[in-house]
Formats: sequence, structure tokens, C-alpha cells
Amino acid sequence: MKKNDFINNQLLSMGYLPLPYNKDRNKVFYKEMDNGLIVCVGIESSSLYQDRRKTVSFYTALSYTWAMYSPILLPQDCYLRIGEILGKNDLWFQTTTKEEKDFMCQSIQQAARICEKQSKIILHYILKENQYVEYKEYICRLNCIIDFVKKQGITSNADISIIYEVIKPVLKRIGVPLSKHTTKLYAVDAMNCIHCSSDINKQQRKIIASEIISVTNG
Repeated sequence: MKKNDFINNQLLSMGYLPLPYNKDRNKVFYKEMDNGLIVCVGIESSSLYQDRRKTVSFYTALSYTWAMYSPILLPQDCYLRIGEILGKNDLWFQTTTKEEKDFMCQSIQQAARICEKQSKIILHYILKENQYVEYKEYICRLNCIIDFVKKQGITSNADISIIYEVIKPVLKRIGVPLSKHTTKLYAVDAMNCIHCSSDINKQQRKIIASEIISVTNG
């Protein structure tokens, strides 16, 4: 068994699936809630500890924006470390013994349950008129990228670097400053939305985008 298999198996048993497109080496899992919100779970290791202790982060949003560096675009509860959720400050797990692995799995299960329950409140905050406008603008632009990629007939087995090049003209046209980070962010998020999102999630993103479009047209 590989060193992280016990974490992967725990998340799979809870209904979380591996995110097919990811911007870095850390493995990310996702689960869509009944209201269309996505809860992403990322496992991170630290070289500051000799035993490479691990922590877990939870990100709740209307897309798979694990790559987003600015959680301030959303309510604070959308981006939380497992220690914050469980009231234990910064929590890093040793995973040498079976007992330590079991404790980490139990903690993940407990924290995920709390995040999932919060999704209704978070969606209410996000949908509030004139709130989190920058995030809604991001979703509006993301929807444009998704529509464009679909029209190109790009398949799920396409190399992500191809997507980077394909979307650059669209990013420029809709006013997104081109950089390696922004191109990767939109490309990865768009492909995950195309291949993972339910109709409910798509509808929620349309509702968010419509507020920005109506303001722009008004």
C-alpha cells in the first residue's frame, strides 16, 4: 500500500472523488453537494517536519478553484484548514502508526461532515445581491471559457497544455490579464467543471453570472 492510500480510501468511502485536473502535485478530492456547491479536499505535506506530517484543507465554492490563491474572494468559511474546523488551531498529523492514521481519518470524516452541513449557509451568502462581486465576475468569465472550450470539441483526454493555448485569446478578449497563473487557473477550473459538474451546479453558476451580466448591460 502506498503511503497516502489510507487517506485516499477514506475520502473515497465518504463519496469524494479525485479531481481529474489539478494545478500542482498535491492530490485533491471533490464532492458536489445537493445544492450544487463543490467541497474540495486537499492533502498537504510539510518538509518542516522530519516525518513529513500532513494537514488537510477544505475549499467550498461553485467551481473547482483549488488553484485560486485568493480565498478573500469568498466568505471566510469557504477556505478552512482542518484544525480551524475542529477548533484545534493548526493541526498536522503524524501517520507512522495505525493509531495515527486512524486518528487522521476520523478527523477528516468529522471535518468533512461539518463543511458539508455549512454548504447551505455558504450558498446563501454567495447568492446575496451585491456581495462577493469579484467572485461572481470570476464565475462569469469562467462560464465564457467553458462555453468556448465545449465549442472546440476538446475531449477529456486532451493534454492540459493544449487547453492553456486554446483559451488565451478568449481570456484576452474578456479582459483577463494574461499570466501563467491565470491561464492555468481558468483552464484547470473549466475542464473540471465540464467533466465533473452536475446540472444543478451549472444552473447555480448561471444564476451567479446573470447578476454580473445584468449589471453590465444595465
